[in-house]
Amino acid sequence: MAGVTDTTGTTGTKGTGNERAPRLTRDPRQLVKAVVYSLLLVNFAHYVLVDINVAGHTMHPGWRWHDWLAAFATSLDETAWFLLLILLELETYLLDDAAFTPLRLRVMQALRLLCILFIGHTVIAFGNSLVELSRSTELAEADVCALTGRDLSFARNLDYTEITDESCA
Repeated sequence: MAGVTDTTGTTGTKGTGNERAPRLTRDPRQLVKAVVYSLLLVNFAHYVLVDINVAGHTMHPGWRWHDWLAAFATSLDETAWFLLLILLELETYLLDDAAFTPLRLRVMQALRLLCILFIGHTVIAFGNSLVELSRSTELAEADVCALTGRDLSFARNLDYTEITDESCA
């Protein structure tokens, strides 16, 4: 089969299945994608750690599965967006047209639907949090540090801090 030159300048035999993935150095756009994806992964790790911290301050023994899903809504949302990015990358760059069998297309559609459900779940979970926060009552005590020793946390912009003698110093 004759060699074919693609838009990146690499030469290969299209359609034989023996193609090698193009190296990042051959196409600077792929390097930019790799950097952006790496930064998004770091951002994702940050949000997972934030969700773990928030769950540590808000969980209680009576939590059920939906409470866990709500506590990790941001992590689930980012996971869904990552999966959508991966699917888009598979469709537009990594897979050849012949790789799209009916089964693979159905699996990809099912994954897209799952991602949409997780993203929708995030909107609902944050809406519920907003309703809960709007129902909260202001404490009569103006000095938050007067609440030390009561196993309470102070939250500002969803950043939780335990109210202890050390945090009030």
